[in-house]
Amino acid sequence: MINPSEIDLKSLPWLPLSAKTAFPKNPAIYFAIDSTGRVQYIGRSVNPKVRWQSHHKYGQLESIGNIRIAYLFVDSADLLPQIEMALIEWFDPPLNVASKPVRNSVAEGRTKKDKRLTIPRLGKFYKDLLKIDARINGRSIPVQAQELLHSKLEEREAVIKNRIEYLARQRGVTFDEMWFQVINGTAQKQAGDELTYKPGDEGSFLRGKQAMPLTRRSLVRGAITVGAASR
Repeated sequence: MINPSEIDLKSLPWLPLSAKTAFPKNPAIYFAIDSTGRVQYIGRSVNPKVRWQSHHKYGQLESIGNIRIAYLFVDSADLLPQIEMALIEWFDPPLNVASKPVRNSVAEGRTKKDKRLTIPRLGKFYKDLLKIDARINGRSIPVQAQELLHSKLEEREAVIKNRIEYLARQRGVTFDEMWFQVINGTAQKQAGDELTYKPGDEGSFLRGKQAMPLTRRSLVRGAITVGAASR
């Protein structure tokens, strides 16, 4: 039983971000930590080495520079989602929340070609609303639409991960396997109970166990191994 406030990040085993091919294969919570010691991002995986082969945060973390990935190994993979949520609440890493507005490159005297985004039909009201939002923020409409979409996906990241966790358990595969099946379009079509999923169902497999309270001061329950490993 470990209190999040007592976790010493400096004592955890770690590797530089660039060494992702050497990341461990054991279930773990991972911390992306910058050169000042601030936690930029927290995630979970039953196999970090596989997860980081195509991690959606790699580019952002690489642009920050001097990022190290520290690991908190967890004996029971079933506890990963609960532990991750509790630690995110405690450390409040910036890349686990909605992204901050990007700077206006035109106002800074630089020109930059926009990456175009195809915007579906919104209806006149929302189209005008998007146009106004873009102009008051000094951005083009495609860039502003992309920023809004990115922010919304950041907000839904935990929900999406929990849904993948639920499907993985229903189908008897790992989180990473389910993640890549969905990305690659090879996952079987959802049916039966999978279609009636509700947030929280991913924990239904822990029958007979009391749900862990996800508060800032909550204790992370379960067998957690904080192994001292060489760096």
